[in-house]
Amino acid sequence: MTVNVKKILPLASLVFLLSACDDSVLGGGSSSSVPEDPKQMYELGKDYFAGMNVEFDREKAVELFTMAADADYPQAEYMLASLYIDGNSVPKDYQKATKYFRKAADHGISEAAIRLSETLHKKNGLIVSKEEAVEYLKQAAESDPRSMTFLAKLYMYGDGVENNYKKAEALLLKASSYKEPEALLILSDMYFSGAPGILRDDYKGMNFLKIAMNDPDNSDKSRIHMALGKVYLYGRGVPVDEKLAVEYFAKAGEQGLLDAQIYLGDRYWDEKDYKRAQYWYGKAAQQNHVQAQLRLAEISQQGLCGEVNLQEAIAWNEKAVLNGSEQARFNLVVLYAETDSNPEKLNSLIAGLEEQAESGDRGALSKLFYLYAGDSKLHDGQKAKGYLQQIIDYRDMMLIGNIGENLLHGGNHIQQNTEYAMVLLNYAADHGDHSVRIKLGDLYRKGEFVAADPIKAYAWYNLGIDKGNKADVDSRIKSLKLNRRDLKKANAYLEKLRRSLSLVTDDKIDVMSAFEDFPLAVAAEDTEVPAAEQGGDAASQK
Repeated sequence: MTVNVKKILPLASLVFLLSACDDSVLGGGSSSSVPEDPKQMYELGKDYFAGMNVEFDREKAVELFTMAADADYPQAEYMLASLYIDGNSVPKDYQKATKYFRKAADHGISEAAIRLSETLHKKNGLIVSKEEAVEYLKQAAESDPRSMTFLAKLYMYGDGVENNYKKAEALLLKASSYKEPEALLILSDMYFSGAPGILRDDYKGMNFLKIAMNDPDNSDKSRIHMALGKVYLYGRGVPVDEKLAVEYFAKAGEQGLLDAQIYLGDRYWDEKDYKRAQYWYGKAAQQNHVQAQLRLAEISQQGLCGEVNLQEAIAWNEKAVLNGSEQARFNLVVLYAETDSNPEKLNSLIAGLEEQAESGDRGALSKLFYLYAGDSKLHDGQKAKGYLQQIIDYRDMMLIGNIGENLLHGGNHIQQNTEYAMVLLNYAADHGDHSVRIKLGDLYRKGEFVAADPIKAYAWYNLGIDKGNKADVDSRIKSLKLNRRDLKKANAYLEKLRRSLSLVTDDKIDVMSAFEDFPLAVAAEDTEVPAAEQGGDAASQK
């Protein structure tokens, strides 16, 4: 693509174009005759568009803009493209919008180049290839700091251009001279983390944050506060100060930054400070964050901040459903059953799950398992075992592992049952599920639900390594701090375990016979049922 770059000032918006009218060109704009000069056509078109000094006439305005644009007047080209992309006074037409944005960009209107380049990161309807968009972005980056920043990000990720952090750094430094807020934040993070080919420099990192913080033209400091919070949370060039970090996160959250609100909600949730968690999740939920809405529903359903409020739990789940949450849809089945509030919806949801399950949808099978294994009014142990048997018959190790995980902790509306959980986790691990093997390593390392055993932890960690988790698993293995003697024992056990796994057959668990006397859930009014010996034996074989 040939780009003709001229030194014409960029026009920021349609409002700017309209407000830039020079009445002296047409002697006050009172004449209704069509001038021959394209600039005067454009100026008269603006008068008709706004109803200034002439009769308000959008149709006449568009006619004049088109004549001026077809005569290669850049501002008219940009104006006309803006009208077509928005459907303002003309039918929305992305083909015409693309045509006139291209002409305007080739005539040096950098804002047109920006609009064309936006196809790289958002669907704006313009008909531009990725290669063209990158070229227009490079053109815009000659003078526009926002485009410099976005092009720098492409160089950082190797998206449409070569991966080159030095070029990204140069563009960001140029954009930072304009105090472009995002460029300052990216530079700060780049120097704090020591990006590829960039020396770590905490002083530079903090300096760019200070420039951003002290910029009087930047009214939104939320992301800067978030960045400062991370500086103190992780001790980037300063002593770790979690209290100060949380204060900065709170400032960012109060200013509406979703990431900060979720961070604080999760932090207080983990600390079991449900009042504060509810406050921050509430702010995030108002921005339609699904996980925040689910957390608020859980708080209401379990009465974590006072009394149980099932109607409020229903309301939050219904909002999450509108945002596409399948988990919320499942939660509503349980809640509708408990409250008898909407039998029609309840029956419809269950029928839908059953229909999906019959067609082989494994996700629907797992939801029906949780539904009938739980301690709600719909509890039915036999149905639950039947659905679990189908999941096992499908050999879906991920779902089997997830069910084991939920049984281990009592999640997803089912009662905790560690014996049964360990049977399922070991089964999934035996049949090659890497994530479950890592989970077993964690359990043996921490001594959760099993006796602490670093030798077994070492073996399961090694068996769980794959391409995507090697670095993370290696760090867990190092945390075991095995001495030479223990390491020798661990490697011997690892080989023994490998041999035993090589003998594992494709036989499936027969849920109905193996756990005939092992309820998947115990209703609240029932007496406690002793753990099945068979489940414990199976879990202890490793």
